[in-house]
Amino acid sequence: MKPSYRWPFLLSVALAVGLALGLWLGDRGVTLDFSSRGIALKKWREVLRTIDQEYVDPIDVDSLVDVALSDVMGRLDPHSVYLPREEAKALEEELSGSYEGIGIEYRMIRDTMAIVSVRGPASRVRLRPGDRILSVDGKTIVQWPSDSITRLLKGKAGTPVALTYVRRGLSQPKKVVLKRASISIPSIEVTRLDSGRIGYLRILRFGEHTTEEVEKALTLFSKRNLHGLVLDLRGNGGGFLWAGEQVADAFLSAGKTIVITVNRQGEKYRTLSTAGGAYEKGKLIVLVDAETASAAEIVTAALQENRRAVVWGQRTYGKGLVQDERVLSDGSRLRLTTSRYLTPRGHSIQRPYKPMDPATTSSPSGGIIPDVALPLDTFWVQNRWLAAFPVLETMESLVFVWADTDRATENSPSTASTATISDDRLWQFLETVGLGAYIDRLDESVTERLREELRCLYVRQLFHHQAYVEETLRSDAAIQSVVAHWAK
Repeated sequence: MKPSYRWPFLLSVALAVGLALGLWLGDRGVTLDFSSRGIALKKWREVLRTIDQEYVDPIDVDSLVDVALSDVMGRLDPHSVYLPREEAKALEEELSGSYEGIGIEYRMIRDTMAIVSVRGPASRVRLRPGDRILSVDGKTIVQWPSDSITRLLKGKAGTPVALTYVRRGLSQPKKVVLKRASISIPSIEVTRLDSGRIGYLRILRFGEHTTEEVEKALTLFSKRNLHGLVLDLRGNGGGFLWAGEQVADAFLSAGKTIVITVNRQGEKYRTLSTAGGAYEKGKLIVLVDAETASAAEIVTAALQENRRAVVWGQRTYGKGLVQDERVLSDGSRLRLTTSRYLTPRGHSIQRPYKPMDPATTSSPSGGIIPDVALPLDTFWVQNRWLAAFPVLETMESLVFVWADTDRATENSPSTASTATISDDRLWQFLETVGLGAYIDRLDESVTERLREELRCLYVRQLFHHQAYVEETLRSDAAIQSVVAHWAK
């Protein structure tokens, strides 16, 4: 479907052009006459020129344009947005499913870049978790901000980059040269639960390659004699609408309505499922929460209203507006709402908001109501006082040190499931974070939850991300509820 781009889109583009080029056009006597719109643009140019020429301090005109565009888009609805070039580039990378770099994940530990995981080029030159990078292409990066380091490491695939690093056990820093490559960013997590009886598929975002990743996982699951499949969409804020439609299609037989989109003229377009889905039969539970939004809600509604799956969790976010993206000349982008979508039964899930057009409608409360309500994990809410302490930051840094020490002394556990956090290390964490004085007043449920959070992070450091996923699911209340339900 090709959406309609008339007044809202033209106004936004015209405003962007008028603001960005106002001075240039005005100084050259160029006139843009679009009746009332032309008058508005002329006013913008006059204001911008006056600020540029007469304001008491020098002003970056580009930054004014960015602020103005962000404000204009934000007044339309909650989801229309202007993205400056750098933000747009980062988002594009995330949804594209890949980036060009050396394949490392790192943390800043005491102002030094410390490697957490490696793959691709970094793995091929035998870099490993625990290594600390001192310089990149001869530039010392100690105390550098992480975004500056990331920009230095990324670059065109095939180009070389030289690193100097130190490793526990080595007496001198070591140098290595590696070539950048295209590194994939998976958009799903896959495993099996309950001794392999239940399949687990979590979709993190709906990107360019999500459909392929999902179909590959479902094909593997179809070869197993599974009791059922859990599709986890918790925390999934959406992505590409078409990717959500294709994922829903993989679970539905032919001829089912996946979603209905409605343009500004009121014309409705119905997207139907096709035959040959990778998992059209078999028990299916979809997990959702308050952060499940957009394309993830399209999948949820399609499976719920076609009675293909039972939805468990909490009410979803409620995003029923569809944005079309346009790239501007400087690489910045407009994401403008051009249509609404309805569930297969014709319901709007858009949460209430105050639009510029008072005639705009939305659902009374927004979101999708699950078939089975699950209690919200309220640990961090009930213990919000923990926010006064650097809990999460300290967890990351301490766990890194513990894993690095255990790796070097061969005291690390042989498997992820046998990893533990001793009382001494738990006490060290509480002391470091500033909770040592309150230990006698801490409820045991609080300390044990913190111990488990530390343990899972420790597993991630010592083993790999897959092990981390599997260990976190062991203590996931929603997952355990599903396993218990299917065990009956």
